[in-house]
Formats: sequence, structure tokens, C-alpha cells
Amino acid sequence: MCFFGIEFMKDYSSVIGHILLIAYDISTYSHLCISLNRFCSIVAPIKYDTIFSMANTKKLIMFSWACAILPSFYLYIYHDCKFYYIDDFWVFTFSATPVCGTIVWYADFLKYNSIVISIVIIDVITVSKVRNYKANLSKTCSQTHAKKRSAEMNFLKQACLQAFVFVCELITYFLITPKVDGSERWLRFFLSTVAWVCVHMLDGIITLSFNKEFTQTIFGGIRIKDLSGHSGTHTHHTRHETSNTSKH
Repeated sequence: MCFFGIEFMKDYSSVIGHILLIAYDISTYSHLCISLNRFCSIVAPIKYDTIFSMANTKKLIMFSWACAILPSFYLYIYHDCKFYYIDDFWVFTFSATPVCGTIVWYADFLKYNSIVISIVIIDVITVSKVRNYKANLSKTCSQTHAKKRSAEMNFLKQACLQAFVFVCELITYFLITPKVDGSERWLRFFLSTVAWVCVHMLDGIITLSFNKEFTQTIFGGIRIKDLSGHSGTHTHHTRHETSNTSKH
């Protein structure tokens, strides 16, 4: 819409904006679910398979999607709080009504910040539980301990950095952009539209940067290491080695 001037998308920008809001909610709730998954695996390892069974996981996914989709119709459709594209400023913005301002502040800005802060708190507790658990185990070689400690710190740094990026995007979009003069078209574009897109791009980049095994797996690596420091090989190689052993 910004560069190609597609009139169809401009005419139905409120529909596209509604879909974008739902997708953003789903992404945020997914991060929270992943954080809770990690927390349960450490705090309740015995009950973990029951809590996050295949059936329960599917129910959790459907519930998170329902929480993102159903309230959006009440908030943005029923109250006519449209999220539409303004061609003059190259930004998506909400309708300038009192009820919409209340919805944006509480149902968007404060809600997202609360979820992001909750994710950081849960991840910090998870890492602390892991460290306390390992402290009670028998001592291993210093090299292995150092690697595990490094993995724990990387996990914590990743969670905090991802949260920082999300909070920065929320601040630039909801607090800074409205105060920028309307003549600053490019600045408003970068502080709103570009920032909104970049937050998801940076989320993936941060994940890959702090988890080199993901990059190795994606680009042909075969070794996968988890937070505990254990490593495993690709299933194909394991089966091949097993078959060779059985032949001998």
C-alpha cells in the first residue's frame, strides 16, 4: 500500500488491520504459552507429559486463538474501533474516538506490556529453578558446568532481549508516534509500520542468534543441544548406526 498504491487494499484496510491485530495477539499469546511450557517442564517434570499432552496442547492452542479472535470482534467491530491505513502518513492507526482510545490503551498497550513482563518473570523463575536443581546434583567437570551455565545465561538474555524489543515497539507505536508532527511522514512510517514489522523479524533473529543449534539444524547441521547441555544426533543417522550395530 505504501509503495505500490494498491487501491483494493486501501479500501479494505480496516479488514486487513483487523487481521493484523489478531495475528499480533496470537503471536503474543504463543510466546506466553511457550514460556509456561518451559516453566512446567522444570517445576513439574513428572506431571509435564500430562499437563502438556498432545490433546491438552491442541486445546491450549485453540484457546489462545479463541482469546485472540473472539474479543477482537467485540472490541474493534462492535465498538467501531477500526484499525485502518492512512495514506497521507503511511501508517495504520485506530479511529479517533473516546471509546477507541480507551480500548487501545487498556486492551492493546497495557495488555501487551503486562504479557511481556509476565513472560520475563516466568523465564527468570525457570532459569533460577534450573540452576537450583543443578546445584543439588553431584558435581561434574568444570567444563561441562561452564557450558551449562553459559546456556542458561543465553536463555535468560534471549528472553530479556525479546521482551525489550517488544516493549520498545509498543512505546514507539502507542506513545511516540502520536506526538510526531504530521509533516514528518517518513519518521511516522518508521516509528509505526516499520517498527511493527521489525519486532517480529528481530524476534526470530534473536532466537537464532542465541541458539546456534537452530541455525546448524536449518542449514544442514545434525547436532541438537538443549538447555540442559545434552546433545543428540539426527534421527536418520541414529537409525543408520543402529542398523549397522545389529548387522555385526
